[in-house]
Amino acid sequence: MDHYLPVILIAGLASLGMAFMPAVSKRTGISYALIYVAIGMLTYLLTEDWLPSPLPNQIMK
Repeated sequence: MDHYLPVILIAGLASLGMAFMPAVSKRTGISYALIYVAIGMLTYLLTEDWLPSPLPNQIMK
């Protein structure tokens, strides 16, 4: 339960970001999916210690 607030914060920021995605997408010419995949990858790399492993055969530490 100690990760509840960060997860809610990330979900809230993602929801808020969807409101601004059309403007960002028009300005940069990059699709929504590419932006969110990059944000997700950065989030995983920065918070790797409390997110589950993407590989199903690896055991979390």
